[in-house]
Amino acid sequence: MTLSLETQTSVHVVSPQSMEGETNACFVTSDEGERERERTLQHNLLLKATRERQIHIPIKLDEGGAILESGTGSGIWLLDLAKTIPDTSEIIGIDIAPNLFPQPSTLPLNVKFHVQSVLTLSPEWTNKFDFVHQRLLVLGLREAEWKIALSEIYRVLKPGGWVQLVEINNSEESGPMLAMFSKWQKYVKEAGFSDIRLTWHYSPAGKWAGQEGLKGKKNILEFMRAVREQMVKARLEFGFAAGESGFDKLIEDVEQEFDSHYETRTRYVMICGRKPIH
Repeated sequence: MTLSLETQTSVHVVSPQSMEGETNACFVTSDEGERERERTLQHNLLLKATRERQIHIPIKLDEGGAILESGTGSGIWLLDLAKTIPDTSEIIGIDIAPNLFPQPSTLPLNVKFHVQSVLTLSPEWTNKFDFVHQRLLVLGLREAEWKIALSEIYRVLKPGGWVQLVEINNSEESGPMLAMFSKWQKYVKEAGFSDIRLTWHYSPAGKWAGQEGLKGKKNILEFMRAVREQMVKARLEFGFAAGESGFDKLIEDVEQEFDSHYETRTRYVMICGRKPIH
């Protein structure tokens, strides 16, 4: 299989019509049971935005392959994947918080969960995995930690293995934490990856898109309110004078924009990279 070594960029936009029938996907809630339900709905929304595909790179997961998901949460992504690949494949999910892990008795024999950080992956996993998946950790890792995480992911991938990273990024002019996306490709390349592919995926959000757009609007506003404390702290650390008031004004402006004539969409960024064979 021959692939270009140049970075490839593409865009996928979900129309309001294609979202018909989807339920609302909120990002964070305080109640654990509610949080699990919302994670499931969020997973379905993101899957719709990415064309119902869980893997977006040219890889065939044969019998005996190994897959890792970092920041797995409840494991909904990898459990869905387990239904589509040979049961001789080894599938591992890791997270620093095990409270959402499924009961071991409910898992397929080839699926395992571990309490572990992507910053310190097991030394035994060097050159182990064919594919590593990670999503929605932009607020969970600082900029320096992203470099460590990518280095660790690179280490545990087999030569020729792939990483797939997915994050939400709704602002063209992001603050310091979300501005990391502009450096993301650079960090992936510096970690040693080649065949780097950047894609943008969009789903409707706002009054213009009818009921589905209103669901998207609610998603984003609830997400922003849920991460308010983290974002306010980051704004102050990076020199924004109006920490709380500035971020509250941002939420207010975003809500007004959703109700305007703008055809606003939720934007996801996906980046994939391959560990060279040699």
